[in-house]
Amino acid sequence: MSDSTVVQMDSDKQERIVNHCRILQLLEKGSTELHRIFRERWSNYHMLNGVVNEWNDDEESGKELVKLCPSAIQAFKDNLQHGKVDLWDITATNQAIQGVSKGIRNFGSQTDKKEDNAINALKDVRNNVHHGKSELSEEQFTKYWNKIVPILTDFGVKASEYENVKNMKFGQVEMNVDTKNTKPEFGRLKNKANELFKSEKYKEAIEVYDQILDLPGLLPNNQALIFSNRSATYLLLKDKLMAERDAEWAVQLWPCWWRGYYRLGRAQAAREQWSKAEDSLNKALALNSNKEVFHELSIVRTKKGISSRQEHLNPAQQPKSQEEDIEEVCSRLGISKEQSKKLMKVVMSSPKYGNIIRGHKYRDGIGGVEQDYAKAALYYGKAAADGEAEGMYNLGRLYHHGHGVPVDFKQSLYWLVKAAEAKPNTGTRTGSGVPEAQHLLGIKYSEGLGVKKDFRAAAEWYKKAIENAFGASANNLALLHMNGQGVEKSSQKGFEYHKLAAKWGDTAAMCNLASCYFSANGSGSAFPTKEDNAEGMKWLQIAASKGDLLAAQDLERRKKMTPDETMFESLQRLIFPGMSEESDPLDQDQYRKFVKEAAKKGSKIAQRHLDIWNNLNTSMNAFKKNDYEALVAALANAIRLDFQVVKIPEMFHRVINERIKTHPKDHDTITCYVRLNSKKSVNCNDDCWIYPKSLRFLYCRAIALCSLDDKTPRSLKALDDFLAIAPEDHDKVPACYYRKAFYYLRNDKIKFLEAYEAGLASEKKQLPCFLPYSFPRKDLLERVYLLEKDKQSGKKTTPTGNDLTAVILTFKIKTILEESQSNPSLNSILSNPLRKILIQKHRQAFVDLQKDYNDKKNTTLLQQTVKNLPNTPKPPRLISLKEITLKEMNPTADKVYDGYILEGRILEWSYLMTGIATIIEDKNGDVER
Repeated sequence: MSDSTVVQMDSDKQERIVNHCRILQLLEKGSTELHRIFRERWSNYHMLNGVVNEWNDDEESGKELVKLCPSAIQAFKDNLQHGKVDLWDITATNQAIQGVSKGIRNFGSQTDKKEDNAINALKDVRNNVHHGKSELSEEQFTKYWNKIVPILTDFGVKASEYENVKNMKFGQVEMNVDTKNTKPEFGRLKNKANELFKSEKYKEAIEVYDQILDLPGLLPNNQALIFSNRSATYLLLKDKLMAERDAEWAVQLWPCWWRGYYRLGRAQAAREQWSKAEDSLNKALALNSNKEVFHELSIVRTKKGISSRQEHLNPAQQPKSQEEDIEEVCSRLGISKEQSKKLMKVVMSSPKYGNIIRGHKYRDGIGGVEQDYAKAALYYGKAAADGEAEGMYNLGRLYHHGHGVPVDFKQSLYWLVKAAEAKPNTGTRTGSGVPEAQHLLGIKYSEGLGVKKDFRAAAEWYKKAIENAFGASANNLALLHMNGQGVEKSSQKGFEYHKLAAKWGDTAAMCNLASCYFSANGSGSAFPTKEDNAEGMKWLQIAASKGDLLAAQDLERRKKMTPDETMFESLQRLIFPGMSEESDPLDQDQYRKFVKEAAKKGSKIAQRHLDIWNNLNTSMNAFKKNDYEALVAALANAIRLDFQVVKIPEMFHRVINERIKTHPKDHDTITCYVRLNSKKSVNCNDDCWIYPKSLRFLYCRAIALCSLDDKTPRSLKALDDFLAIAPEDHDKVPACYYRKAFYYLRNDKIKFLEAYEAGLASEKKQLPCFLPYSFPRKDLLERVYLLEKDKQSGKKTTPTGNDLTAVILTFKIKTILEESQSNPSLNSILSNPLRKILIQKHRQAFVDLQKDYNDKKNTTLLQQTVKNLPNTPKPPRLISLKEITLKEMNPTADKVYDGYILEGRILEWSYLMTGIATIIEDKNGDVER
């Protein structure tokens, strides 16, 4: 991504954010009117009470006001006491008006009751807006607008003063600061303060900004500009609270100015309020898409990701001491500490490897040196220049986090890609920099850090890292499979990747794997059994023993739970599964490339989708040009192609609702209006069939009949009529099969299984933009399907004991179910990523060793034999040994299981090293090398 690249926000999200800013801007006009009303009432109070002075916007006036507000909370009193009316928000001004009005009434005078009601109504609207979501749909925007405008009218505000806010479009949100009515003193002081700022005389600059804010009659936009500049100055002085306060005032005074939100986001980030900072910067990006905002947003997302992943609690994320590094080297190479020290001297004498080790020392502050990221970057840069992948990765990581170098996502991406594609002499194992770079690239694309979010790209990088045995990537890929983000939605695959990552020592994956066992999510059980719960506890125990604090906390909690409490928690997870994000089939950035490829291969559905996108793009361009006739024409064409896929962008709603009034007979406008305002428009009367071969009408008729009564043969025939002519990649095909499954559920279990399996098979043929596939009540079908398959195989799945359990099981409960195979054992084999990786690695090692022997000794590996060993111990009697399986061993630790016997079958050729290398499978189907 070049420096000039700016990632555009989704247009609907952008419009919802802008809608919220429009309402805030409208409320600011109301706030200005409240300031006027307060000053007028204070003037009346001054005339009634000769002891009180005129209002002077100073602390003395503020103290007099606070006396009239004895019941106000301290925060309000502090806000009112400084006396600067223009800095009060609606709530504070309302409190001030209530106080001075009470003083007026104490002297026997009265206030305008209609005006009082309007003041309170504006406060209520303000509270609803500020305590609600930071995005507003067109409907919510209209609701608030219709509440605020009558209030402003009562205050005497002319329509021309607020209509420009309503009609604000993209490119018009960067309003100019008022210069016509600005006094010369304002410009002189502003230039002086800016010069001091550039000269890094920040305290002096703040003094001048203070002088500017004391100038009488400053317009809100000009005040917002000064508060924005002062916020930036405070931030450089490390005064985070003052920086945040000034930014909040800038936003309050000018809600539609992007830089106010940008300043606020930066101040919130400095206080490590990552979610708030992301929200503020998203607003800034919606109001003005530029690289400055996106860069800061990427930094915040990086920090938020680290916090949400709780990396500070994960032992794998903590730097190792020099002693731990030595122990790891000794363990890997099978050498003593003395030998490792000699090896270290040899390595340090090599410029390439020596620079990497020196970089590590300064990065982690070990080996007798103080932590110094700048020096670490220097040594990593030298190693990277020599072509060392580990140096490239660490340099890219420093640029990513801004350690020792400025945050630079372009440089970070450059070095990480180079490292990820490198082939070091030492191999691409963990620690070489290659899998670490591949993993960080996956995080970049999954979280949108300096690049646009792209779950497919993230999954590809995670897969490459997994090929190099990187556990954290296996864990992240598992989560993508669980949510269907960029990959097939598959709880079974998610479970297997969690299991793989756990075996490779990733403690976060161990916790996730334990959760899968506790909820029977992908584990292959229809319901969590005692064995599943025991496995979950085992993995929590292993993670806790490795120093994972979250695992330790969950382990202690579960140890205190009774069997009934454990069962109830499992049921809760099944009945109320967590929400997952649904994909947007119209996301062109994510899917256009793949849909275009499918269209080239002859897919009519893909071509239809491209035509929808083209029409939507045409309508958006027309909107930007204010050509509303062309807008509705293109939008109507998109709707006619597939009215269920096409969602009308929020920003078009107002145009369509206005246009239907002026063009009530225009067919395109009517089409858009009906799509916008009609929930259902289906007529299933057979007499109305004009196009008997229309897929759209066939599907609508089938759905209408199923909605009326899905038990009748008539509804089944309607579904079959659609399936008979629909292309196999039509996005409604899986839904029709699932509806057939519901039809057969009551009376024909064999056909139920067939219909459900056909639905799963048809999902595999869908375009990527329709995945993960969403169908109402599919989770219930999955549960029933799994139970029926278990019945056929003779497996007992329903837990015994508590009758309440059997009752609860009849409710909607979530479980895993993937592609159904006639042979569950084969299905398990095909879905196990560890088996594939082990076989690939084993065969590659076999080839490499054979080549090495041939090159050095001109012989073959198979000719090598092991010499007779002296003092061979007598093997123990088999009858005295206890049986053990791979599942009962700890795959994350080297341990001798003395007195046990492992029964298994050899899956691959064996070859000799200092021992015998092969792959075995035990009786449970687990494999290990």
